[in-house]
Amino acid sequence: MKKGRDLELLHPGDVVAGRFHIIEPIGAGVIGQVFTADDELSDRLAAVKVLRHRFLEMPRLEAYGSALPIAPILRREARLLKRLEHHGICQFLDAGEINGCPWLATEFVGRKFFADLRPPLQPQQALRLVAGLLEPLTYLHSMGFVHRDISPGNLGLRDDRSLVIIDFGLAQPMGRVGLATVERFMGTRLFSPPECHSTTAFETILMPSADVFSTARVLEWLVTGDGMRVSYDEPVTDLPEMLANIIHQATSISPEARPQSIRELLVACQLALG
Repeated sequence: MKKGRDLELLHPGDVVAGRFHIIEPIGAGVIGQVFTADDELSDRLAAVKVLRHRFLEMPRLEAYGSALPIAPILRREARLLKRLEHHGICQFLDAGEINGCPWLATEFVGRKFFADLRPPLQPQQALRLVAGLLEPLTYLHSMGFVHRDISPGNLGLRDDRSLVIIDFGLAQPMGRVGLATVERFMGTRLFSPPECHSTTAFETILMPSADVFSTARVLEWLVTGDGMRVSYDEPVTDLPEMLANIIHQATSISPEARPQSIRELLVACQLALG
């Protein structure tokens, strides 16, 4: 494993924590670069996330890898995933630090994601896919957390076509939360609820309705594709009227105006489609 001020923290052939043999980079999330790795302990593939290069050395930061306030976000993600145990949430394997930079290892869920689908899909087909969010998000909310970044790139599909949520870097406890300035500029803007990236408030009240908003936007994307609204004030068009009205309500700028749970949203959508 290369040390010091190298261009990247991990390279193919490196071994992390004596068990994860790095294979290749496979992409990047909000704050991290992700590699596949052979896990000696479980004898299966893992995904190892480290801070992306642009966060390793930031102007006016004294220590290599300090990367404040980014490094604490990855550490927070590791602590949360260690607490969670659900088939619809990527499984925590291990976490630690390299030269002061945190890393996180989870199960490798595969290379198929909602982002690889080719919308528009038929409403019933889209709803069946989104229905896979019911159990994992209900579980996450019961644990007192909001994901904050439900989007096609963070929704994987296992070989059995079941859904799995990845990338919990922006997840936060429910309730009144003071979001760091940098976190207000993170997330997938087309799918992120407005209260999560407002620049006018020092605090945000996070509730399940934040993930309801994002789930409705994923559903809207699946059934409209490139025709998805950019402005939430615009009407939802070219869909069955009842479904369009539900999506419009669920993506209201006001969190109180939305369905207050994922179950409430999905039941309403199913009733709308008969």
